Amino acid sequence: MSRIFFFSPARSCAVCSLLSVMVLAGTVARAQNHGASPYVDASAKASSDDIANARGYANVGFNPDIMSVPGRPFTATRVYSERLAPAGSAEQTPPRTVEVTIARDKQGRVHYESTTPSGGPIGVIIYDPVAHTLSEYSTTPEGGMPEDAVATVTRLNRLSEGARPTSHASDESAGLPAELSSDSVDASPVAVAATAPASSVQKLPAPNDLPARSINGVEAVGYRTVQKYGDRQQFFMIQEDWFSPEYAVNVRQEVLRQNQLESRVETRDLAAGDPDPDLFRVPGGYVVKTVKAE
Repeated sequence: MSRIFFFSPARSCAVCSLLSVMVLAGTVARAQNHGASPYVDASAKASSDDIANARGYANVGFNPDIMSVPGRPFTATRVYSERLAPAGSAEQTPPRTVEVTIARDKQGRVHYESTTPSGGPIGVIIYDPVAHTLSEYSTTPEGGMPEDAVATVTRLNRLSEGARPTSHASDESAGLPAELSSDSVDASPVAVAATAPASSVQKLPAPNDLPARSINGVEAVGYRTVQKYGDRQQFFMIQEDWFSPEYAVNVRQEVLRQNQLESRVETRDLAAGDPDPDLFRVPGGYVVKTVKAE
C-alpha cells in the first residue's frame, strides 16, 4: 500500500516538528511565561478533553491541532501550502499546495484524507478514540479501491502498559504533508548562511497573544511564537497559530523561517454537523491487517 504519511510514537498527544511547538509543551511554557491567555486556556482545555476522550489509551495528534473531542462534529477542508527559499538567497520558489479533507464525528473520531499534487493515491487516516485504533489505507485518485487493497489498523496501547501517546505527523522537517517535503531544504543550522542579511536587523515582534478574530467565518484566538536559530542564533522563525475554542481545531497556522521557508495551513469551509458515518470505518473489500502499537 502506498503510504503518504508518517506514523511514529511521540511523547505528546500533539504532533512535533522542527517548525512547530507541541501543544502541551508550548502551552505550559506560555502559561508560565505569560500568565493567563485566551489561546493557552482554549488549547489547554481542548487538549485535556482530547486526552480524556482517549480513556486511558494512547491518543493521536495532528499538526496543526485537530482535537478528538466529542460533541462538536464538523467537516472542513485544510489547505497546506509552502514557499521555499534557498539559504542566504532572496529568491523564492512558486508556492506548492495540498488539500486535505478533515472531519470529526460526535464521538470525537477524526477522518483525515489527502490527495497528492501529481494526482497519486489518496491517503486516508481514521483515528478512533472509542475503539482505540488508528486505521490507514489508500484509494485511487478517483476514490476507488486500489489493486493492493490493504488497510492497516493499529491497536493503541493503554498508557498504564508503558505506551506513550501517539503522534500522527506530516513531514517532520516542515510540519507539512509529505507531498510538500523537499530533500533540497536542510533545516539544520549549517544549511543557512553564515551571517544574517542586513534586513534581519529589524525589530522582531514579541511573542504574545494576538487579538481574537474571525477566520473564514470561525472565531479564533491567536498566539505568536518567535524563535531564533543558527550557529549564533542569528536567524529567526515566527509562527502564528489561530485556534477555534468552539470547534477545538486550529484554523490557521503561518510560519516564516528566515531565508528558508514560508508556510501556511488554513482550515476552510468548516461546517458543523455530523459527517457521513462511512468516513470513520474502513471500506468493505480491503484486507485488514491489525497490528499492535509499539
